[in-house]
Amino acid sequence: MGKSFKGKEIPVAVLSRPLVSTAAEAKASVDMAQPLANLIFYLLEPQSGEGLVTRNFFDSYLDKHGVNNKPVQYPVFKYYIKKYNHG
Repeated sequence: MGKSFKGKEIPVAVLSRPLVSTAAEAKASVDMAQPLANLIFYLLEPQSGEGLVTRNFFDSYLDKHGVNNKPVQYPVFKYYIKKYNHG
């Protein structure tokens, strides 16, 4: 799926892979246990039709990292905390 970036179509490909990281490394986090969780999830998804990528929210980041010349890592990471029920 392509997205418009400064008037040009650029491909948006998503590669999901495990990443060893901690929430402490994040600049911000979003608690998904809230009424607008689905909206937040949709806006941050790079392939959503009306998300922040489509709305050019990340233009300066993508431009700074040379998106027109090479693949650039999307600056939003999803992480899940596994909770075990020992009951």
